[in-house]
Amino acid sequence: MTSVSYETSRSLKEKLVLAALFSKERNESLRRPARRLLSGYRWSDLVHQIVFDLVMKTPLSRRDILKSELPGLLTRRGFPDYDLSWLSTEVSSEQAIASLRELARQTRHHDRTP
Repeated sequence: MTSVSYETSRSLKEKLVLAALFSKERNESLRRPARRLLSGYRWSDLVHQIVFDLVMKTPLSRRDILKSELPGLLTRRGFPDYDLSWLSTEVSSEQAIASLRELARQTRHHDRTP
């Protein structure tokens, strides 16, 4: 039986939420709660933070354009050749909401830890 480390699990949850934010079906229902719940979240990977910030600033109608421009945007920010294949992951609404809630809980827990 393989144990998944906390950081790996956290990174996977972040990727699920971000992939869902790019999904046409899930984006609108997830966008507001993600903005509210993850506003003070400390992302495990700086690229995840950059992607989150960009998708939150981009109008829904430009989401597909952002996705195609993302590699260039990341390169200009110092992250050339970053693998973004995970953004095309199919994520169910249940997975996305569960991951979002878990990340939000981790943020609240972290804020209380001295």
